[in-house]
Amino acid sequence: MESNFDVFRWIASFPRFGSAPPLDVVRQAAEERADPEERLKEDVFRKFGMRPGLERMQEMLRQLGNPERSLRFVHIAGTNGKGSTAAFLAGMFERAGLQTGLYTSPYLTEFHDRMGINGTSVTTDQLTAYAFRLKPVVEQMQAGIWGLPTEFEIVTVLAILYFQDQRADVVIWETGLGGRLDATNVVQPIVTIITNIGLEHTEILGSTEELIAKEKAGIVKPQIPLFTAAVGKGRDVIVQIAKERHAPVYEYAKDFAIVREWADELGQRGYFHTYTKRGLLDVYGISLQMHGWHQTVNASLAIAAYQWCIRNVFTSESMLHAKSEHLGGHWQKFVRNTVRVGVRMMKWAGRFEVIQRHPLWILDGAHNPHGAQALGRTLGEWQKRNNRRILLIAGVLKDKDATAILAPVLPLVHACIATQPDTPRALSAARLAESMEGIWKGPIGISLSVDTALEQAKDWIQRQADRSSEEIMVLCMGSLYTIAEARKHIVNFFQH
Repeated sequence: MESNFDVFRWIASFPRFGSAPPLDVVRQAAEERADPEERLKEDVFRKFGMRPGLERMQEMLRQLGNPERSLRFVHIAGTNGKGSTAAFLAGMFERAGLQTGLYTSPYLTEFHDRMGINGTSVTTDQLTAYAFRLKPVVEQMQAGIWGLPTEFEIVTVLAILYFQDQRADVVIWETGLGGRLDATNVVQPIVTIITNIGLEHTEILGSTEELIAKEKAGIVKPQIPLFTAAVGKGRDVIVQIAKERHAPVYEYAKDFAIVREWADELGQRGYFHTYTKRGLLDVYGISLQMHGWHQTVNASLAIAAYQWCIRNVFTSESMLHAKSEHLGGHWQKFVRNTVRVGVRMMKWAGRFEVIQRHPLWILDGAHNPHGAQALGRTLGEWQKRNNRRILLIAGVLKDKDATAILAPVLPLVHACIATQPDTPRALSAARLAESMEGIWKGPIGISLSVDTALEQAKDWIQRQADRSSEEIMVLCMGSLYTIAEARKHIVNFFQH
């Protein structure tokens, strides 16, 4: 092993969107096949320099001996809620005594957080070892017709090697972008989940919810159960595709749901109810630390999928029976207990995350209109209980619809600071302020960096002399780049 090898620099050396065979090869293949999907691949390559498709992933895995075939995956796609749903699932499987892998993206604090086993993240040494297994494969592919893999493809293969090496019993497997052509879509899952459908990445996935739903439904596999909370036209597309593939569909609000009994600023409580049974158990006394009605939807999906897996896939696992025997041999009691504890223990950074309480500082990575609507609903609930004076700090990327993201939240706040995260993809603070001014008439400040925006927020708090610290809130929202920077700086604020 090279002593000066930096695995993170090696990963970052790969193109974000990937290389491709010469365009004339792609064009010729598209013309010969007269295939709309092949023409779409060519069009995306011309626009973005990326080559959609699973061929490179499949070739890398083939040369590595197809390690993915030894693993059980729960594959999750959707516009929002993928990470939270994945975390709820991981908590329950861990509580059941299973060696549980979790793969999510992007990371909020450290790269290592993208993959882990039973809540412990992968180490640098482990990543380095898997990288050395992968390097010769990548070099051979680069010298041939395949070209360089993308950064996300590299990370995804490293994750598969890691989970195989750790002998994971189950892997919670989150898509990166879309589903059908996403690098994660090279596995045979035991269950699939599509959380919801909203407009996102329209330049790649399509300009309507129906087109986006078709891409995300690409993870649906023949005869493999699908759990979804999608609604409207997107839901109709997903259900039709599942029907064509003879995949049983379990739907939120039709087959199951968490009925919320109460919510406050410490969390929420309710019970999981099955409307059509279908082998699922009712579970009472469910508590969530996560805030917002949408998190009860995410938890519902996770609970339903978990119960199906335990009942149909893991029934022969000796460790589960051993744990069940400790409860007097009551299998149903075992399932309900693992659901309650697994859901209650779950936290997910950057999702209406309370960083400080007096005064209240909250971070939320709502970076598309669908996510912002959920944030607006949650913030409105909080305001009904305790009408605070709110300062909003917002930073978004330039390829996002800033107006649609801000619209659900601005009516609830009293002052704003438009900022920009430290990335070339950021929308400038000045442009963001213009978007704010177009739909809201309150005071707006401009800050060219997230850390200075937070300093301005501290000054704003000091000027609220007529309010106690319990009556003030600072909400930082927008891209995960913004939230990651803010989280690091805020933690430093309150440590010094």
